[in-house]
Amino acid sequence: QKPKPMKTLFYILTLALVVASCKKDKPLENESITISGKIVQNCGMTPLANSPMKLLVSVSQAFTGSDVTIYDFTSDANGNFTFTLTNPPTAFTTQLRFGGTIIKGVVGNSSKDLGTLIASPTANFVVKLKVNNPYSLGDTLAIADFRDMSEMHISAPFKDTTLPVIYNYSSLNNRNLTNKNDILLNSNSFVFKGAVGTSSFNVIKSMRIERTIPACTGMVDTVLIEIN
Repeated sequence: QKPKPMKTLFYILTLALVVASCKKDKPLENESITISGKIVQNCGMTPLANSPMKLLVSVSQAFTGSDVTIYDFTSDANGNFTFTLTNPPTAFTTQLRFGGTIIKGVVGNSSKDLGTLIASPTANFVVKLKVNNPYSLGDTLAIADFRDMSEMHISAPFKDTTLPVIYNYSSLNNRNLTNKNDILLNSNSFVFKGAVGTSSFNVIKSMRIERTIPACTGMVDTVLIEIN
């Protein structure tokens, strides 16, 4: 007995939907992803020639943490590199390591030119204190001296102050593609009473300093820190 026309049409539509679904759900594992770019040593833009590079691909596991696969490759004589990740997992995070530097998130869901990556970027800047609260005699401001990362103490009452200029400052903070060639200032500052290391010591105000400075501009940037 021949199937009824409506039933035949139902079979055809069902088959079409199955075929379309198979095409739409094509797994990412069948697609390769290529990253390329150029690595240089510092603001002098000297290429890191024939430099070892590592791409770390991490996949989260439910019970065992992350499963990390490491791929080794090398830049060419001009610091240029190209690497193709074949059969990538559907969800992963990445790190690119070269010249003592780590840059996170260099691989997405499509091929990408990462541009020029600087292994050791530096920046010039000056810290300006804008005092909204001068505090009282006997109070002390503890703030990072970015010249050598020691701690600078300034006695109250505070006033607007420009600290010494910092030249060729570098930072070991991890970077990503958004701030790949920037410098991150990252330190704590606080106002306290009494003497450090004694029972009279008491923190009045804590402050977190986080600023991003463009590297290799040749200019002196201003980092404004407000004392409230």
